[in-house]
Amino acid sequence: MGFYKKLCPDCIQARAEFGTGGCLTPRQEKIVYQYATKITLQELMEKTGLKKDKLFSWIKRTGAFKSFDSRKGPPEHLVRDVFAYYKKHGGPKTEKKFPHVFVKSMVGNPKHRAKYLTKPLWDLWKPHEKVELIRMRDIVSHEAQAKYFNRRQATAASVSHYLSNQNIPKDANGMSLTFARNFVSMDCPYLTTPRGKNTKQTRPSCTCLWVDMERYIRDDCPAHMVRAIKTMAKFQRWIFKTDTPRHKILNMIKSREIL
Repeated sequence: MGFYKKLCPDCIQARAEFGTGGCLTPRQEKIVYQYATKITLQELMEKTGLKKDKLFSWIKRTGAFKSFDSRKGPPEHLVRDVFAYYKKHGGPKTEKKFPHVFVKSMVGNPKHRAKYLTKPLWDLWKPHEKVELIRMRDIVSHEAQAKYFNRRQATAASVSHYLSNQNIPKDANGMSLTFARNFVSMDCPYLTTPRGKNTKQTRPSCTCLWVDMERYIRDDCPAHMVRAIKTMAKFQRWIFKTDTPRHKILNMIKSREIL
């Protein structure tokens, strides 16, 4: 009671009812185990009066799984149903179908994957697809790229994940207009491309192509930046296989963003 002596009677009663830190009262534990397999996480939070962080902290500390009444893991029939739906519809739809299940943890379990995923869900990226990824980098939204490739179980998230793993830089096709103004003249043209749905940015992205920047380099541009811009412009002409890639880039954006 050393700490509780500093609290008023109402606070002491509230702490006794709702617990402190990552602890749950017996009433809250009973509610979690009773309704975990029947209601969504949001409804479970409302019934227990807990926040998401506190509920997850208790689950992690105790080893309890919010979907089940025991600590032995999910029942086999539920794992089978989740994997069957996951193989056909992918992760995001599976999470909506089974809101009370930790889908990422379940499908990432090596024991479950060895039993239910005998074949890989995703195809390996082919060389010509990798070239197209570089051509569309940061000028075509990830959603449009996923529709263009039409790969098995491919989504905008899978495109973004592969780009990050392969360390393909965002400035492969050009520099952001904000930074490009430091090295090129004000009349340098730029592209306005829509952003994807998964980003918090609502304004369109403005990018100056390397081949355009090469023609509008300012006289006071540092020598190392002049060399970098010319090198990237040479790379851009090589990757698009034309001496004037701007027209080809505009047609690519127009055709693939409206798929």
